[in-house]
Amino acid sequence: MNNSILCDKRYPIEQPDDFIGREEIIWQIKDKVFSGRRNCIAIIADDGMGKSSLINYIYFEETQKNLIDNYEKNLLVLLNNAEPSSFEDFFFILHEAIYENIQLSSFLSDEIKEESQEIFSGDKGVLNAKTIFELKNLLNRLFLYLYKQEITTTILIDDIDKMTKAIGDRDKTNEKRQVAKESFKYLRSKVNDVRKCDIRYIITSKKPLKSISKECYESGFPGIFEYKTLEPFTENEIEQYLSKCNMDPEDSKYSVIRRISGGFPGILRSACKVMGEIEKEHGESSENKNISQDEFYKKVALDAANTLESQWNVSSDNEKLLYKAIAENKDYEMINSGNRDWSVELDIAINRKIIDTERLFTSEIFGYFVKHMAIITEDEPDEFKAISEDKNIIEEEKASEVQNINAAMLEQQNDILAKSNMMKDDAINMHKKTLDMLYEQNKRLFSEFVSKDSKIKSYNSTVLNRESKKEYNEYVKDVFQKYMAMNISETDGFASLSGRLTENAREVIGDENHRMLTEAELLFNVYRETDNDQSPVGVLYGKLLESLINKVALPKIKSIPLIQSSDIVLTKDGQTRLLIEWDSIYIGNLRYVMNQCRNIFEQDNYLRNKFRGIYTFDFRNKLEDIRNIRNKCDHEKKDPGDKVTVEDIEVMRDSLFGINTYDTGIIEAMVKLYNM
Repeated sequence: MNNSILCDKRYPIEQPDDFIGREEIIWQIKDKVFSGRRNCIAIIADDGMGKSSLINYIYFEETQKNLIDNYEKNLLVLLNNAEPSSFEDFFFILHEAIYENIQLSSFLSDEIKEESQEIFSGDKGVLNAKTIFELKNLLNRLFLYLYKQEITTTILIDDIDKMTKAIGDRDKTNEKRQVAKESFKYLRSKVNDVRKCDIRYIITSKKPLKSISKECYESGFPGIFEYKTLEPFTENEIEQYLSKCNMDPEDSKYSVIRRISGGFPGILRSACKVMGEIEKEHGESSENKNISQDEFYKKVALDAANTLESQWNVSSDNEKLLYKAIAENKDYEMINSGNRDWSVELDIAINRKIIDTERLFTSEIFGYFVKHMAIITEDEPDEFKAISEDKNIIEEEKASEVQNINAAMLEQQNDILAKSNMMKDDAINMHKKTLDMLYEQNKRLFSEFVSKDSKIKSYNSTVLNRESKKEYNEYVKDVFQKYMAMNISETDGFASLSGRLTENAREVIGDENHRMLTEAELLFNVYRETDNDQSPVGVLYGKLLESLINKVALPKIKSIPLIQSSDIVLTKDGQTRLLIEWDSIYIGNLRYVMNQCRNIFEQDNYLRNKFRGIYTFDFRNKLEDIRNIRNKCDHEKKDPGDKVTVEDIEVMRDSLFGINTYDTGIIEAMVKLYNM
């Protein structure tokens, strides 16, 4: 039976002995990076070529001992499976990775671990940093300390193009562009700073670093690297892989695996996995006659879909046209038509090992994928469009059905439907106009009441203790509900948040929280026009978040088996219990809970990667902003001028809902947690 780990694409390799080949590039890494020289290496290759396995192999402590002469004075830090949403988040993830590697090291001193602990979680440490400037300064402090301890730091970044794809791409403001450019410059500068740190990088990418982004190119970051590529496995290496999967390389039935993989490790892995599943189902006969070649190809292509789609998606439109033509045996006609020069695309395809010099696909599975699964957009020539036979059949059946409908009946039905829709639209518009008029009327009456009410004036002109502040917040809310009850029940609170919340978020929020959100939005829209303390608005937004924490986030967290079996304890209201025993927590407890979850989820790759994409540096900052403003809303007012402002509420709203589609707010992040 085959080795399940070697055939599982989620795990590059589990132990050093699983690694196969790559002797030449490993020797180059040893010579150029681990020999005391400040060299950096970038490995550029398509997905499925074994970049992650190589990086993981280097990271193993056993490998480090073999590659690095003075390994006790070397710290290797691995960053993988992360997609930061900003450079602030990137630097936090880097901090976190360095901290974890130092704490888990078997040879770094306790003194180094204590200093790392202080820099990461101290009062002025990473966990309390608010800006990218603070994060960089803390990195400088850590790198300088390691340098003084004569520790060389090598940072391994797997798929740096994936890690940085969202940075500077989502929000192309000048400020974001500048932050991205300066951050890439910062990474470059660490290699050249011989007086304050000793840093090297080994990174992987499926595309050249210059093409990651304009900011990366202009920063000079790509210029510090020596570029290497990975070749497909040789025949000997394929045999080694088959043997490790408990498949006899001499057995003729496994020759198909050699042929279809083309030596691409990722495709080889899928082929072995599918073959193992077939043998388990049908028995290990000398020939697998229970499954056709086409079905076998299809199963392998589906298992290797991520790799194949990646190879396809990074190809240019013209490269895709070329591959389609080769797959359909039309390449000779297309290339010799004289319409254009295909030499560039041919060179790229050969260099990427997609095809050989005879214009044959190196991997037959990639050729199968291109012919049967890959899609070319509709504006390409008809002969290269991927339109399925089933779709054609369905369309023909629909056309036949339409032709059989009586024309007169159809016209009559359309006429009735049009009149019905017109009446419906008229009714909706009339109802909307009525609500708008009612809103303006109630808003005017409420505003007049607020401007004249002596109680509200008193609350806003004097010092308030905590109890009085609570009375003020409740009083304004009660009056608002009295005047605006109809509007609260009939208004869609999501309308004012267009572009900030996804449809999925609206579904998860639910009706009860939707009403609370609507009330907060309406009160802010009206009360912001006064000069009064905006605490009543902030309290409503705070209650909305607290409700979502306890009805969406906390139940999800408690349902996860790793959390159920953990010993996470939480102290609230003077009582200490296991987290799973609490039915509700406060906003101020959420950060502690999320930090504990982050530590627990390190045991599971899937949960670890998903959670890190949710609990980001940006999330922590937004949660802290909300907590501070909520406290300001609830706590005593020591001076009449010490009030919650409209600007405070705007910060709170931006933190809750995000500024735009590309800015993930706390609520959207909790929905992602719910769906995790």
